[in-house]
Amino acid sequence: MKKIKWIVLAVAVVVVAGIWGKVFTSRNAPTEHGWGEVTVIAAPEQAQSQEHPLFIKEVYEPVIPDGENIVRDAKIEDNGYNDVYNARKVKDGNVNGQSYWEGVSNAYPNTLTATFEEDRTIHAMKLMLCPKPIWSARTQSFSVDISTDGENFTEFMAKQDYEFTPDRNNEVVLEFDEITVRAVRLNFYSNTGAEGAQIAEWEIYSEQ
Repeated sequence: MKKIKWIVLAVAVVVVAGIWGKVFTSRNAPTEHGWGEVTVIAAPEQAQSQEHPLFIKEVYEPVIPDGENIVRDAKIEDNGYNDVYNARKVKDGNVNGQSYWEGVSNAYPNTLTATFEEDRTIHAMKLMLCPKPIWSARTQSFSVDISTDGENFTEFMAKQDYEFTPDRNNEVVLEFDEITVRAVRLNFYSNTGAEGAQIAEWEIYSEQ
């Protein structure tokens, strides 16, 4: 009698196992859409890595105006400077480290003046800060005055905001029709990156 009970129990186990196995196999069997609940999508063929256009950084080529930078022939003066950042630094050929001019804090307008010993014909100017990313983007507002005698100045370019950003080498280039000057003055009114105006190099270009 006991032997019959064990046989019946064994048969029941086999039947139940078969039913569950069929259910499991049916639910997880491969279909035309993939294996079970998984959907497989073929990856597109590509020969090289791809980048979303929004994340592609524009390659900027530094602008070098025609002619010769004549600022080395000029006497550079300011109406004040902060700490060790005096006006002489804007013509030393170095844009890195502490080689920059910074105007007196919160004492706008800060001015920089380049005076030549004789009349010079110019057509472009380039203002630079250190191009390294640590010098984050900032906007400086300034105007440009010119003088034909080194003493009396008239407005040449009205006050305007200029952006200095590492993405564009932290430089601003001003190009214009040729003018003859004895002196050029920059008048700074604000700087979003510091409490005083900042310029690492000031270049003035002439083709004569």
